[in-house]
Amino acid sequence: MIEKVLVKYSKHVEFIGDEIKDVTQVGAFGSQVLHLASFANRCDDIEELIQAGADVNAIGDLGLRPLHYAVLGGGTEAIRILLLKMADVRAENEYDETPTQMAHILWQTDIENLLLEAGGQSAYGFDGDVTARERWLAFKSIQEGNFWTD
Repeated sequence: MIEKVLVKYSKHVEFIGDEIKDVTQVGAFGSQVLHLASFANRCDDIEELIQAGADVNAIGDLGLRPLHYAVLGGGTEAIRILLLKMADVRAENEYDETPTQMAHILWQTDIENLLLEAGGQSAYGFDGDVTARERWLAFKSIQEGNFWTD
C-alpha cells in the first residue's frame, strides 16, 4: 500500500517533521519520495510510487530527476525500472549534466553503457572535471547518511 511507503520515507531528512500526504509532495530540499526511492534502489517502492502517480521525470534538488538519483545511488535495477517507465535519459540537471554524463563522471561504466543503450547522450569528450566528481560524491555521501536501516 502506498500509505506504508509514504510513512517509511517520512523518516528521511527531506520530509522530517512533515506528514507525506501524496506521492508528488515536495520535501524541504526540493525532492520527492520517488527521488529518494530511486537513490536507494528500492524497486518495489519505485513501482508503487509510479503506479500511485509519481512523475518519473519530476525535477528535484539541483535539477536532478529520479534517474539522476538512481545513477548516484548506483542502482541498476532502479535505472531499468525508470527507463521502462519512460524516464528521460537525456534530461539535464542544473549543471547541464545528463544521467549518462553523471555515470561517466562517477566512473560507473556499466551504468553509463546501460544508459547509452537506452538512448542516452554519449559522454565522449565530456570529462566533467574533478569538481563535478567531488560534488556528486559529496551529495551521494549526504544522501547515504540520511537513510535509515530496515
